[in-house]
Amino acid sequence: MKKLFISTMMVLACIGANAQSTNNFKPVTKLSSGFDFIPASLTSDGKGIIECREWDEQAGQVLTVQLYDGDFNNYKTITATPNTIELKQYVKQRAEEIGVRYEDYSTYGDAIESEDAALQFIASWFGGAVEDYKLFKEEGGVKYYAGPSTSYYYEDVYGQKYPRELFAYIKGEPIRRYYYDWDITYTGEWGEKVEVEDGTQAESLDAFLMIDFEDYDNSIKWSTIYVSQTLINSDSKFEYLSPIYSKYERVYEHDRDYDGEIDEYQYNEYSCVIGYKIMSEDGSELARFMVEDGYTGSHSVSIFIFNGRTYLAHYIYKDDESYTQFYELVAGSSGVNAVKAVGRVSVSPRVAEANQDITVSAEGTGVREVIVSNAAGKTLYKTKVAAGQSTVRINSGVLGSGLNVVSVKSNDGKSENCKVIVKK
Repeated sequence: MKKLFISTMMVLACIGANAQSTNNFKPVTKLSSGFDFIPASLTSDGKGIIECREWDEQAGQVLTVQLYDGDFNNYKTITATPNTIELKQYVKQRAEEIGVRYEDYSTYGDAIESEDAALQFIASWFGGAVEDYKLFKEEGGVKYYAGPSTSYYYEDVYGQKYPRELFAYIKGEPIRRYYYDWDITYTGEWGEKVEVEDGTQAESLDAFLMIDFEDYDNSIKWSTIYVSQTLINSDSKFEYLSPIYSKYERVYEHDRDYDGEIDEYQYNEYSCVIGYKIMSEDGSELARFMVEDGYTGSHSVSIFIFNGRTYLAHYIYKDDESYTQFYELVAGSSGVNAVKAVGRVSVSPRVAEANQDITVSAEGTGVREVIVSNAAGKTLYKTKVAAGQSTVRINSGVLGSGLNVVSVKSNDGKSENCKVIVKK
C-alpha cells in the first residue's frame, strides 16, 4: 500500500509539473499563410510589424497582406488588384502536299455503266451502306471513293488521316480497288501568320513585388518584405512595388515532315518585366520607373541602406548580356522618393579562358578607374576609362586564376563591383 501511494504521488506531481510548464506558453494567434517581419526602421512609429501574406488560389498570386502589431492585433489589410496578362500563340505554315509512296489495284466484277450501280456494287461486295462511301477525289473522269472511316481503312500520316484504299469508278469498266501507302510533305506555298485556335491563355503575374531588404547601417540582414512605411516616403501610409509587364514574342522553327527544311514557324508570346510601379496602400500609383529599353527586369528586387543612402538593385538581361542595375532612392519635393539610376558595371565573358580578352563595361560620365583584385583583395590590375568611353579590354593573362573582383570607381568616389572567373 505504501508503494502504491508513493507511485500515485509521483504521477500527480508529473501532471502538475506538465500543467505548470504548459501555462508558460500561451497561444497568441494563428496565421494562415507565410509571414515576415518589417523592421522598426521601416515604420513611422519605430515599432516592428508582422507581415502575413495570403495567396489567392483563383488569381494565382499574393493579393492580400495582413499587418499585425507586437501584440498580434491585425490592424491593417492591404489588397492589390490582380495582375494578369493575355498571351497568344500564332503559327505560319507551308501547305501540305499529298504524295503516294505505294499504289496498286485489283479489278472486281463486270463493266459498270452508272455511278449508282457502281456504289451499289461496292457496298454489296465490300460491306457497309452506300452512304458510307464518300467521293475522295476525281481525276481525268475517274471518281475515287473512300470506304467507311475506321482504322482498317485509314492511316494517320503526320496527324492527318488518309484512306488506305480507294474504289475507282470508270464508266464501262469493272470496279478498281486501289491500295495506297500515303506520304505527306509540307512543301506547298507559305500561308499567312494566323492565331492558333485555343492558343490564348491568361497568365497570373505578381501584384506585390518581393523585396529583399538589408540595412547595413543598422545591421539588419536579409529581411523579406512586401510593404514598407518609410522606405519610399515619410507619410503614415504603406507602400509596395508592383511590376509593370509587357509581352515579347519567341519564334520556334519546325520540320514537320523531317525532310530537312523548315515548314512551320510557331510564335509564342511570353510576359516580361519592363518596369515597376510604386503603389500606395489605397491603390493609387505614386511613381514608376522603367527598365532600360530592350532589357527585361526581374521578379524581385533588393533594397539596401548603406552609409545613410538607400539603393534599389535588380537584375536585367538582354540576349547574352546581363547586369545588376542600381538606382538610388532620393527624397523629392513630392514626398515620394525619386528613383535615379547610378550606373552599372559588367564583364564579358564572365568565365574566361587563360589569355582571353575580357571586356569591362563601365557606364557613367567623367573619368573612371577600373581596379581588378583577387579573392584575397590584392590588386592585380589598374587602368583608367576616359570620359565618353564606356568599355575597356583586359587580357585575362594579367589576372589571377579563379575569382577576380572588378571595381569601377567614378570621380566622385563611388564604386561598383562585378566578378569574373579565369580558368586555370
